[in-house]
Order: sequence, then C-alpha cells, then structure tokens
Amino acid sequence: MLLINNMGTALLALCFCALSLVLALFVGISPISDKAKVRFMYVGAALSLMAVPMMSHYIAGLNDIVDELRYQAVLVFIVVVCCYCFVMANMVKYNVMKKKVAVLEDTVEKLEQERAAAMSQAVDEDQQHKVQEALDWFAAKMSVFSKEEQEAINACAIAFAERDLVVIPKVSIAVNAKCSQADLMAYASSTFFKIGKKRKDIARFLSIVFEAYFPGGEGFVYKKMPGAKECKK
Repeated sequence: MLLINNMGTALLALCFCALSLVLALFVGISPISDKAKVRFMYVGAALSLMAVPMMSHYIAGLNDIVDELRYQAVLVFIVVVCCYCFVMANMVKYNVMKKKVAVLEDTVEKLEQERAAAMSQAVDEDQQHKVQEALDWFAAKMSVFSKEEQEAINACAIAFAERDLVVIPKVSIAVNAKCSQADLMAYASSTFFKIGKKRKDIARFLSIVFEAYFPGGEGFVYKKMPGAKECKK
C-alpha cells in the first residue's frame, strides 16, 4: 500500500514536471503578451517546485540503488525545468524593460532633436533679421550714389552678406563727393562687423566694389578701416 502511495506521489510529481515543461514550450512559441508569458512561466516554476519534495519523498522510500539513481536523475530534471521557467520569466521581464528603455531613449532623442531644430531655426531667423537690418542700413547710406550704382552696390552687398561672395559690380562705382573714403570704410565696417564678417573680407569687399575709391588695394583698406570695437561705440 505504501509502495502504491509512493508511486502515486512520483507520478504526480512527473505530471507537474511535464505540465511545467509544456507550459514553458507553449509560452516560447505562443504570440501572447509578455505579461501573460511571465505569469505562465511562474506557474510552471511553481509546479516544478511542488514536484521536487514529492519526488524526494518517493526516492527516500526506495530500496533499490538502481531505481534510486534513476529517480535522482528525474529529480535533477525537475529542478532544471524549474530553473528554466524562472530564468525564462526573468528574461521576458528583462526584454520588456529593455524595450521600454529603448522607447524612452528614442522619445528623448526625438525631443532633443526637435528642441535643437527649433533653437537652430530661431538662431537662423535672428541672423536673417540682423543681416536684413544691416543691409537696409547700408543701402540707406548708399543713397548718395546714382540709381544704377545703388543697385550694383546693393547686389554686391547682398552677395557678400548672405553668401560670403565678393563680386565685381555691374557698373563702375565712381567717386562721389558726398561720400568719402572714410565714410565708406565706416559704413561697411559698421554693417558687416555687425553680422560677423572678418576685417580681411570687408577690406577685400571695399577694394573690389569701390575700386575707384581705393587705388591702394586691399592692404590699404585693411590698415585704414575702423575695427569692430570702434564700430560698436
């Protein structure tokens, strides 16, 4: 009678183990949610854990060393199934957490990119406003020249301010008694230093666009023109 009871206990333990293994395999291939997978894995681990003392009790009642070793191997298998279920459950939880972190990182990265783009756009708009304001001021100062000369000067100023190009004006700019060398250097310096142009580039712009004013060339203009600090005063 005791032997039958022990065999029944061993059989129940094996059933628990088999059920745990089936649950583990089912969860592995099933398209169910990660939360459900974790729960099934923990159920499988619990069943295997319940089978361990049952099988240990059965082994303790055996008198045959061969049978004892055989069921000890079965006990080891049950423990392995139990550990497998626990490991799989934690792996699923880890993957879920990893996905959440990845989504969070992507969200943060997108927000940072949007913020950087907005800041860049704001800076660009501010710079464009400064450039336009400076060009308008310079154009007003060039109003002493003829209409054709003004158009040529303004075209050269726009190319220099917006694209860093120093181009030869379409018409030669003649010396005008109402605008001296010093005036031109002061106007150009005030305009182009304000939008971040370098002294050397401004000197080149003046020597090419207003060639008649500066026969001494770029070097002469570079030495004589006011600096950025003087223009801010």
